[in-house]
Amino acid sequence: MCLHLRGRRFLWSMSISLGSAFTLVKTFDGEVYSFGCNEEGQLGLGHNTNQILPGRLNFENEHVDMVCAGETHGAAVSADGSAWTWGNNNRGGLGLGGNVGEPHVFGDYFVVCPQRIPCVLFGNSPALMVACGNQFTLLLTADGHVWGSGVNYAHQLGLGGEEGFSFRNTATDTLTRINPASFGDTAIGMIAAGKEHGMALSREGGVLWTWGGNTRGELGLGVLCNKSGPTRLPGGSLGGSAVAFMDAGNCVSMLVTVDGVVWSCGSFFYGQTGIEHTTPECVRVFQRVGGAELFGGHAARTVSCGGVFSLIVTQDNSVWSCGKINTPSLGTQDGHPDAPYYRQLPTLIQRHHLGNHDIIVVGAGSNHAAAVTAEGVVYTWGQGDIIGNWGDVIYSSLGYSCPPISGYSGQWRPRALDPALFNFARIGAWHGTCRSDIIAFAMGLHRRLGVNAPHYDLSPELLYDMFPDVQVSPRGTSKSFRALLGHDHRV
Repeated sequence: MCLHLRGRRFLWSMSISLGSAFTLVKTFDGEVYSFGCNEEGQLGLGHNTNQILPGRLNFENEHVDMVCAGETHGAAVSADGSAWTWGNNNRGGLGLGGNVGEPHVFGDYFVVCPQRIPCVLFGNSPALMVACGNQFTLLLTADGHVWGSGVNYAHQLGLGGEEGFSFRNTATDTLTRINPASFGDTAIGMIAAGKEHGMALSREGGVLWTWGGNTRGELGLGVLCNKSGPTRLPGGSLGGSAVAFMDAGNCVSMLVTVDGVVWSCGSFFYGQTGIEHTTPECVRVFQRVGGAELFGGHAARTVSCGGVFSLIVTQDNSVWSCGKINTPSLGTQDGHPDAPYYRQLPTLIQRHHLGNHDIIVVGAGSNHAAAVTAEGVVYTWGQGDIIGNWGDVIYSSLGYSCPPISGYSGQWRPRALDPALFNFARIGAWHGTCRSDIIAFAMGLHRRLGVNAPHYDLSPELLYDMFPDVQVSPRGTSKSFRALLGHDHRV
């Protein structure tokens, strides 16, 4: 479905993304805020000063549709199909080539303001989605092609060549297209980037490809050898089910199949795969984590993989977590010195800790987490502030300062951010219709009360179609991608 609204072709949003100690947040109105560590310009605020409170980025008045945070850089897609990047550009991960204006560069490699990537650099097809890893960026275009730039020592760009792991200087600072034949000339509808690997999901049919770093089995292919190009997941690997959703983290990958079952592979040293094992090794093929029988009778909807933990959202809009728990990233318990090292099986984050709200989108960073409610409120938790030598707070990846815990600062329970930090804008794109709006529209249809209402002459059928939540899907994306953006709270 395509909607022309306020001059924009699409209204959609990936509303929150977390990197290594920094956070990006996108409002309903297409503005982007950031906070946290900024030593490499990853906040995109025009300087390299760390932030405790959110600051607003400048996209030259363009409406931003989605944001993505990498290890130390950020990226965005605007409604006109433009791609934007900023932050650490040491190995060309921003894909800008030589198109960086001098006023926006700090030092030799740090780009401190969002820079538009000319569409000619990615085939003149509108950008739909970006995915950021550690010093590399993947980009999906409307024609179903995948492009990449940055480091390629583990073949994270998927460009083919000799298999294996090499520290040779194979980086590229210009977006390069992955050969469409690598995907069997199948149009791609969603991409994901882990620390050193990439994933792509077909626009139709739920077919998955993985490539890049594979030292812990994160590609799910049964081997520990890096893959230089996209490799299709063998048929029958997931019990015969198609993939509906995916995400990649630090040496881990997670999937949700169309039947609402979570699958994962890679390192389970911290328990972040959600699979119960007795030895801290790795899973080389995708193994079944569980479905409704594990998640309180509700199938899984989406997943988000971080540095040492993972988050799962179920179809009742609840959040589950697994991974390292002697840090506060799981949001499930108060910290104490005798806390176990990790929790292997997913555990429910009690709804009252999230204000009893429905959660639509979650984000997992290196050591902190965030969730967006159906009302557009952001909750954050996890490792937050970095404390200076004199006890001063240097920055906060949570959007607020919190007291030190066991040598560092953290928030063990989810905490809502003040909407005033975002100029009272709602976060995300999926929001319920306000009761007052329904009453106003109903009054506007009344032959006496609504005689002066601007929508009085519109057909009731049209108005009824306008009441449902704004769920407008960008052309050429998969259902799983629309779920990620927040348009559909059911997979």
